Amino acid sequence: YKLSPLTEQQRTDLLYKGIIGTALMSTVFLLTQLKGDDDEPILEITANGTGDYAKNYALQETGWQPYSVRFKLPNGEYTGWMSYQYSPLVAALGYVGNINDLMKYTDVDEETIISLMTTSAGMTTASFFQGTFLTGLDDFASAVLDPRSVGKGQQVMEKILNAGVSAARAVLIPNLFSQVSQSVQKITNDYKKETRETIMGKFLQDVPYARDIYFNKINILGDPISPDTDKFYSANKPNKVIDLLIEKKKVFGAINRKAEQIYDITLGKQRALTDEEFFEYSKEKGQFIKNALLKDYDKFSKMTSSEFGKELATIKKKATESARYEISDMGSDLTEIVRYIGGEPKTFELAPENVAQAVKIASEYKNTPAMVALRKQQVEAYVKVGKLSKQEAEKKSSMQINRNANKYAKNMIWLKHIEAKKPQDVLEPK
Repeated sequence: YKLSPLTEQQRTDLLYKGIIGTALMSTVFLLTQLKGDDDEPILEITANGTGDYAKNYALQETGWQPYSVRFKLPNGEYTGWMSYQYSPLVAALGYVGNINDLMKYTDVDEETIISLMTTSAGMTTASFFQGTFLTGLDDFASAVLDPRSVGKGQQVMEKILNAGVSAARAVLIPNLFSQVSQSVQKITNDYKKETRETIMGKFLQDVPYARDIYFNKINILGDPISPDTDKFYSANKPNKVIDLLIEKKKVFGAINRKAEQIYDITLGKQRALTDEEFFEYSKEKGQFIKNALLKDYDKFSKMTSSEFGKELATIKKKATESARYEISDMGSDLTEIVRYIGGEPKTFELAPENVAQAVKIASEYKNTPAMVALRKQQVEAYVKVGKLSKQEAEKKSSMQINRNANKYAKNMIWLKHIEAKKPQDVLEPK
């Protein structure tokens, strides 16, 4: 078989089609940049969001969904998100959507539009693998083709692993079965399950009764996640906290379970969190962040992205400590110690052989008659003056006394080694 050369008319037709297509795509892009009196665009087009599935989970709390469009109505409100993912428009709209996502979720200079368009081309190629006929390959394509994956080796490998598991799962458990199961979950107000640490969990997450062995999946605000079964339409769900994170370009993903450990007094060493501990830890940390951002929302909304980023980092650090005390009396501040070197704070960890000694000193400190009496006085004051419930008052008092005990224990160990002129035996770089 031999291809015939194009005639002059055919070449002209292709040229005009290209010009018309480019003009239409440029017009659509310009529409996404036109803003009304409230400084919001009249047309929004999404692609793969942040490029990080963990962060995209946070976006979905507002009703957002990938590869979708929505319009602003005459009354100033938006329609819901309508998917174009499985339509012939996926290439053209996906290209525009990827540019918009890069501008919205990354700290990029909007004037560097040529660079954005080049990056978007690679991301748009990955969008072809989002079709139902290529189920399971979307994670693989995103990992390989999305330029935002550069320099994120571990995340890339996780995406590739997810692609393999999803493909195998689609063979053993048909999508129709999963869709029906998720629809029932939504009707009965059931929630998604936390199964990302186990491959078996990915197979059982939609199987009735079998899925009940897992704890609910928790979002970044400490709330359980409901299943989203409609792939073609998603209603808007206003969420002040997520909208604030999006506006300041500080959207973050769920907690990385592999990075979280606690000190086990019985084992005498750090260990991974159990399923129940991780559930309680995620819930406490997320709700701490949510409440802190809502409390001073007006102040945060007026900050620059950089200023807000510093405040958010402080809040997340406090949330981590609060969550650790939720699952253990031994917060991370028991093993961490800060020393100023060259005028800058540096965080170190107590050497392993000193941690057990710190635990013993802290426990003895908390059980002294003075601390027991102080705890009782604090609880009474929090209930009467602070209007807290007895449970909340006891939790707050315990956290403060634990922090003081940990600080006292670390100082005692530090002073002991300073006197012996062996401070290097106390600390290890973190």
